[in-house]
Amino acid sequence: VDVPQRHSELVQRCSRCVRLGGHSDLPPEERSLAVELHVAQLPKFLRQGPASLIYRELLNAKDVSTPGNALEAATEECMKELQQRGVKTLTDLQRELQKDDGERLIDLLTETALEQIGNTSSAPARPMAMALWRLRKGGDDVEHLERALIKQADRGTADEQLLE
Repeated sequence: VDVPQRHSELVQRCSRCVRLGGHSDLPPEERSLAVELHVAQLPKFLRQGPASLIYRELLNAKDVSTPGNALEAATEECMKELQQRGVKTLTDLQRELQKDDGERLIDLLTETALEQIGNTSSAPARPMAMALWRLRKGGDDVEHLERALIKQADRGTADEQLLE
């Protein structure tokens, strides 16, 4: 089951159930139809650029199925390390990564994520490590990326998006 992207899609799906006439042979008291829409929302800590980037990149790992709670735990542990270094924004993170020990920070964050995920392969953290290397190299519009990540996290629940 997926969440419809627009309100019109939700209405269309509900209407199909009624239009198909599958209830016409039932007694009138048994013809009612109930539609449930389950809502989920990302944790608030993901509304920061660095946390959102780390979570998104861990989620992007190919051929790896990692439970959401493990991704959240990995992101939170990486953020603890970054907060100790005073990182609050992607610009701060880029500054840290471009320091002389930036390579070690990438390794530390990768190992931290893998430890929380409970995977001995590097595959689950490869997209995150690549994103951190891109930040270290520079050249991207980090402020634009941060705005996009935060905007994506601030979109609210799927239900709220349907009502937009």
